[in-house]
Amino acid sequence: MGVVVADEVRETEDNATSGPLPDDRGAGRFRILISICATFVAAVGVVAILGWALDLPVLASLGSGKIPVAPDTALMFVLYSGAILLRTYLPNSQVSYRAGLFLIAAGALIAAVLFVLSLLGIRLEAEHLGFTVVNKPGELQVGYMSPVTAFSFLLSSISYLLSLLSSSKRRQPANIAFWVACSVIVTGSTLVLAYLYGSPILYGTAFIPPAALTSMAFIALGTALLALSAPRARQSLQNLESTRRASYLFFMVFVVLALGIVIAGFMYFRNYESRHRTEIERQLSAIAELKGDELVHWRKERLMDAELFFKNPNFFGLVRNYMQRPDDTEVAARLGTWLQHVQSGHEYDRVFLLDASGRERMSASEAQPISRYLIQGAEEVLRTKKLTFADFYRNEYDGLVYLAILIPIFDERDRKPAVGTLVLRIDPEKYLYPFINRWPTPSKTAETLLVRREGDEALFLNELRFQKNAALNLRRPLAQNELPAAQAVLGRKGIMEGRDYRGVRVIADLRPVADSPWFLVSRMDISEVYGPMREILWMTIVLVLTLLIGAGAAFGMVWRQQLTQFYRMKCETTEALNESRERLGLLIEGVKDHAIIMLDPNGNVMSWNPGAERINGYSEEEIIGRNFSCFYPQEYIEQDKPVQELKEAVAKGRFEGEGWRVRKDGARFWADVVITALYDKDGLLRGFAKITRDVTERKRAEDRLNETLTDLQRSNKELEQFAYVASHDLQEPLRMVASYTQLLAERYENQLDDKAKKFIHYAVDGAVRMQLLINDLLVFSRIGTRGRPPEPVEAYAVLEEAKNNMKMNIDEAKAIITNDVLPEVRADASQLVQVFQNLIGNAVKFRGTDDPKIQISARDEGVEWLFSVNDNGIGMEQQYADKVFVIFQRLHTKEEYPGSGIGLAICKKIVERHGGRIWFESEPGKGTTFYFTIPK
Repeated sequence: MGVVVADEVRETEDNATSGPLPDDRGAGRFRILISICATFVAAVGVVAILGWALDLPVLASLGSGKIPVAPDTALMFVLYSGAILLRTYLPNSQVSYRAGLFLIAAGALIAAVLFVLSLLGIRLEAEHLGFTVVNKPGELQVGYMSPVTAFSFLLSSISYLLSLLSSSKRRQPANIAFWVACSVIVTGSTLVLAYLYGSPILYGTAFIPPAALTSMAFIALGTALLALSAPRARQSLQNLESTRRASYLFFMVFVVLALGIVIAGFMYFRNYESRHRTEIERQLSAIAELKGDELVHWRKERLMDAELFFKNPNFFGLVRNYMQRPDDTEVAARLGTWLQHVQSGHEYDRVFLLDASGRERMSASEAQPISRYLIQGAEEVLRTKKLTFADFYRNEYDGLVYLAILIPIFDERDRKPAVGTLVLRIDPEKYLYPFINRWPTPSKTAETLLVRREGDEALFLNELRFQKNAALNLRRPLAQNELPAAQAVLGRKGIMEGRDYRGVRVIADLRPVADSPWFLVSRMDISEVYGPMREILWMTIVLVLTLLIGAGAAFGMVWRQQLTQFYRMKCETTEALNESRERLGLLIEGVKDHAIIMLDPNGNVMSWNPGAERINGYSEEEIIGRNFSCFYPQEYIEQDKPVQELKEAVAKGRFEGEGWRVRKDGARFWADVVITALYDKDGLLRGFAKITRDVTERKRAEDRLNETLTDLQRSNKELEQFAYVASHDLQEPLRMVASYTQLLAERYENQLDDKAKKFIHYAVDGAVRMQLLINDLLVFSRIGTRGRPPEPVEAYAVLEEAKNNMKMNIDEAKAIITNDVLPEVRADASQLVQVFQNLIGNAVKFRGTDDPKIQISARDEGVEWLFSVNDNGIGMEQQYADKVFVIFQRLHTKEEYPGSGIGLAICKKIVERHGGRIWFESEPGKGTTFYFTIPK
């Protein structure tokens, strides 16, 4: 009783701390969540299959250009959702349990095979499930399961199967299932985020990427599996300590998810930024290449125009004649026509002719002052006789910028000096500057710069977008490393980022213009380059914040649900604890035959129930504060027995024993005592619970029983000795009577009539049967006293020995004996031989018209072996089930079937000695089966 009360108090306190175990199936708390998730997974699978069946791939994907859900993946989603729904709504059905187990195991096998095949690059047409799937070479392959998808299905199978193996006492499988389900959710979330941020995983690789719908379905599937495993996972224990751990766990999971979302958003933005920057650089390079090629082509065209006059003998003759005879109107008219034709046909600003001294002799338009730059250039051309492209220069008379082509006029057949110079002047404002400044796409800051080197400076040759009158006026030193124009002049090519002539950060393409002193700079402000990125940045920030808020709301809802469940269970536990304490108090108060006492660490009485008052005789006022040693006899106190009992209770947790105790009036009684040591949460001894029961009457009854058993054992020994002596003394005269009677029959056989012979036969038969009966009685009496202790024996070897002992009877009856595999048992081998021998003998004796067939079998029944001996004999009525095992009870006369009628009684006594049972099942004419058990 003391153990029960102490354990009840301890169990009640433990329940107040830990709370009841959660429901494994999650039917109450998570059924709706599981149903929603499983239904979504099934819907994804069904819709995808319909998309393939109706040749509408858009149903299996989230848009054109995205990979659709493969047919086998869709089917797997249907199977997995079906298994989860069966387990949720039919938790107690063996059929649904096995069906779910089969579906998940089959899915795991399929996923494992497809995972390996996907890694090896092997794709099976069977994955299409009979649907028509067309894959074009070089395009994304569809209709096959991705290795990521197969691996996620494997994780889902592991989580489902581990949650099946869990129980209220085996939480480790549920814990593993919980984290595996989390990994499925993380995998699906990563894939979905990759789609949301425009960077799907595995696109453009050798592996098949998972579909967007597949990724979303895995989030739902993982959530359902998480809800299945959560009730028995360690994280769901509803106590304060685990609640704190769970809060940390939820917080860490949320932090990890939030970090994943932020990092994914950052990576997406950086990836978009890099791609946008690359696109801008590509555009700048394309525009610069286009303009550079156009400038080269424009220069070549101008030089080709000059080639018409350079070393042209006809034109030389015409110019020479004009120089020699300026008054010849016909020559002047012909030369003027040439010049006008060139100016109007090729859009030159001016075309005029200089003589050897640098004077203007003829012009296709109104005469204007000639720049000293051109006069100096003409002198150089006359000296070198080389065609020259005069670079950008500023005319000192009108202040405008021009270019010119200087063509020496001479006859290469003679060595005479050139007679003059033809000048083709170009106004860059008409074509060149507009072409350079023109940008093919709308832009607020983009422009093209044309520069050349002059000493240690870069000279800007064209008018600029953001600075007026810059042509041939704006110069920048080459020492400015961040200036794209300076870097271009120094020979740098390609894309660079720096600061332009305004000091504004720009990105520029640098390249030289072939066959010229020019360098082309195509540039755009960084602010404009990254202008569109601000919109993308804000969109990314909004999306990340939305996902964070959504994730936080989801975690908050789950955590709120957990807290609600915790406090509800805590309230229920508190109520149960109070009720339990109330019941315990009523129980203690109501116990009248047990003295329940609470002691302090020194053994002084602290509390006292009515049962203690009735047994010990003290009232509560009299005993509180006194030491419990007052209940012990003086000799026990002198032996220090009370202190020893308390020490044993401290050392072993509790003390159990019996002994004499003393009531208030001095009367002694025999008591059963239990003392339990009580500790606080810090392990300090708080006191003892002592429960005493008056068992004086039981003690007296035990003493009387022991006296009776002693007398009975003595009587049994005397009876055994008497039976041995009696059987030995009786057998000797019986043998003498049988021997002399047989001798009388042999010697006087011819002198005796038939009646005398019959009398002699009766006398001999009676003596033999009496001898057999005495031997069987002796065997029966020695079963319990002469048997050996049980030891391991092979039942098959025992059976073989019994068959050898009965070989003559078996052969005579032509009996067929068969047996199954027989076990090793703990038994007395000689007595077990006797059991088999008696049962086989019965089967042979009580045989029918057919040859006897006997089958011996054994079956493991857990705690014992069940043996059976079946025959095809005459059988018997079931109503004789008890009679056949009684000594000397017979169902047939000795004339019909000989025997002493003690064989089955011997079998019963041997089996019961081994702790087993024996019985039979039979019908008349249909044989009999005897059963007996041998404990393991």
